[in-house]
Amino acid sequence: MRVDICCARYTLGYRRMRAEVTVSLAKGGIGDVVVDWESIDLGLTGPDYVTGDEQHEVFAFMRAEEPVHWTKGSHERGFWSLTRHEDCVAVLNSPGLFSSQAGSQLPPKGPTPTPEYLHKIGADVRLTHQDPPNHTQLRRPLNPHFSVPSSKKYRDGIEALVVKLIAGVNRPGEVDLVEDLCAPLPVNVFLRLMDVPEEKWDEVRELAKSIINPEDPVRAHGRDPRTVQADGFAALFEYMRADLMARRGASDTSFATTLANMRIDGEYLSERWVGWMGTTVTAAGLESTRDTAAVGLMEFIRHPDQAALLRNDPSLAPKAVEEVLRFVTPSKNRLRVATADTVIGDKQIKEGDWVVSWLTSANRDPEVFARPNEFDITRDPNPHLSFGLGTHMCLGRNVARIELELIFQKFLAAFPDAKELEPGPEWIISGQVVSGLKHYPVQLLADEPVGASA
Repeated sequence: MRVDICCARYTLGYRRMRAEVTVSLAKGGIGDVVVDWESIDLGLTGPDYVTGDEQHEVFAFMRAEEPVHWTKGSHERGFWSLTRHEDCVAVLNSPGLFSSQAGSQLPPKGPTPTPEYLHKIGADVRLTHQDPPNHTQLRRPLNPHFSVPSSKKYRDGIEALVVKLIAGVNRPGEVDLVEDLCAPLPVNVFLRLMDVPEEKWDEVRELAKSIINPEDPVRAHGRDPRTVQADGFAALFEYMRADLMARRGASDTSFATTLANMRIDGEYLSERWVGWMGTTVTAAGLESTRDTAAVGLMEFIRHPDQAALLRNDPSLAPKAVEEVLRFVTPSKNRLRVATADTVIGDKQIKEGDWVVSWLTSANRDPEVFARPNEFDITRDPNPHLSFGLGTHMCLGRNVARIELELIFQKFLAAFPDAKELEPGPEWIISGQVVSGLKHYPVQLLADEPVGASA
């Protein structure tokens, strides 16, 4: 005898695409689970699926029922979706078996890539597409600039910038926390690090947006997302190539000059290699910190108890940053290509198969995180995967942590009564790559930024 006990609708993003999940109970245990996997796959490959919170119910179901799932959806090729923390860790820590040759994340949808297109996006030389030992050689000269000791040298400058930005948003009426506060922070920090002239900042930032958020209709102008991204890559590459090559031979120790003067086996890297190194680190450095800061502030505004904890105990700031990173997961997935036949879970993976680790699901895995859907800034330990793992772990993570720690502390001290305004946050439409806000209207309700310089 079967009794239907539940019919749960898992809502997939803005467009209200639904997978009907019917759970039947047989006497003595769980019976059949009937799932519309086609709808789930369409959601996973849609441009707005990873916006907001609704994705997490589907990922929870996938972790429980089919944690290694063949996904087709609307992408031009299928891939394996991994949703458990354990499986994601195993893949990301095995660069010999799971290559980065196809890039670090699921690409935007579009026509089948041609050799000309792959050359235009730097697929042959970009750091994100390299495996050891080549990746190790290329990254080694950059690591000292972003080590924990080196990153601490930037702290005073970042703190002064945060105080200035917070003073700038202390005004009556509506404030857009994204454009007025969170976006200028990494622009000021990272483009100064790259010695980009201030008059070029808006141009470089727009190109980075085209690369990271090519699905945004405001950038389409009749082009498919893959073409939008390729055009952004090509334009940013040309700028970085010319700028960096003009520095070649300089003797200063700036990060930009280090890139320009990189050598392997005593030989300078080619202009193409240097230009794409600059393009890769610039695009990566601008958007993810902005997205994490904006969604993190939103979570603090929506969780006043957690905001009060951090305001009353600043020593919690490092843990708060890690919890925001886990909860937000600004970079949603990592793409790898199997280099040999293998097995993940109970599924046979063939050589050449794409394997996608869904970091946003791994960061909510109840096998690793107690109460995974709770925002808890005292959480410890917190082995989130938001910066990736292994050889491709985020290069600028230590600088990002300083930026986030300071903006959360200073903002919450200055504006304890901040309120979200209607219509609420507008999420970025960004395929499967990032989770961030385009706009977030708030009212800050402060006469002066109390504690902003604390």
